[in-house]
Amino acid sequence: MHLKADVSVNFFLTLFETQFATKTARDKYDIKLMAKLFGDELLRTLQIETSIQRCNVLQLDRVCPPETKSKHIIICVSGFLQELEDNKQTWTNVVTFFKHAEVYALKWTACNSLDLFDKGVFSGKKNSGVKKFLNVINVFSTGQKQFIFAYDQARLSGCLLAIFLLKSNFSDGKAVTLIGFSLGSVVAMHCIRILKYMYRRGFLKAGAILHDVHLWAGAFVIDP
Repeated sequence: MHLKADVSVNFFLTLFETQFATKTARDKYDIKLMAKLFGDELLRTLQIETSIQRCNVLQLDRVCPPETKSKHIIICVSGFLQELEDNKQTWTNVVTFFKHAEVYALKWTACNSLDLFDKGVFSGKKNSGVKKFLNVINVFSTGQKQFIFAYDQARLSGCLLAIFLLKSNFSDGKAVTLIGFSLGSVVAMHCIRILKYMYRRGFLKAGAILHDVHLWAGAFVIDP
């Protein structure tokens, strides 16, 4: 096919991406609830059966307009202390940039500023003003404890996201881009690791899910 000089190939790529795509079925996917379907044996194999009991939330929410359909899915993952933030507000610029893609955001147990001092170093079943005050004084230790907890939840979230992408039809026939910000990069990297692990165990689909990964201000240390 001969193209005129003033016709961009991107035009045809966009046409293919949107017109030959089907809309993802749902606007919200509760991955934490779906984890029960993955089986206890798999959770034990991945060593996440304990961490999942401390998980408050793990769900994918549609950020782009509901009528958007595409063969390209963007999954955005926020960072530490952003658990309660509005994903549509946080990732609105991604929707603007990837205007022809279906954009979802992963809400995970990343902790939040409201719980930072309630569940700090000095915490228990009965929270009191004294404990909150002690947590404020020991702000470094409090923040460190919460970050360690959030890091464990990031590892869990990445593992479950990988299994969700592998075992569901969410991304069938579509390319997936992961965008991880700050501690969200830990989620993205553990998702990659589990997909690699499953691919080596014979699950060929695991090697054909991700298109690319973006790490923004990543908090993940890559092994040399």
